[in-house]
Amino acid sequence: VAVTGASSGIGEAVAKAFSRAGHPVLMMARRLQRMQALNLPDSMARQVDVRDRAAIAAAVKEAEAEYGPVDML
Repeated sequence: VAVTGASSGIGEAVAKAFSRAGHPVLMMARRLQRMQALNLPDSMARQVDVRDRAAIAAAVKEAEAEYGPVDML
């Protein structure tokens, strides 16, 4: 599951919920340290601005190499 805005608010809650359900999670947001502090199992945190399509594509590619295809964004 790829989640944008995962450093706070709804994005953080979504990342936590999917992690609790056993899904690997790619967390993307501008505040890397906040995502890393969540310490979710089977997760990857990447500093990405959602306006940067190339950065999002690179983060998704990296996550797919480790966890398999992204099923949800």
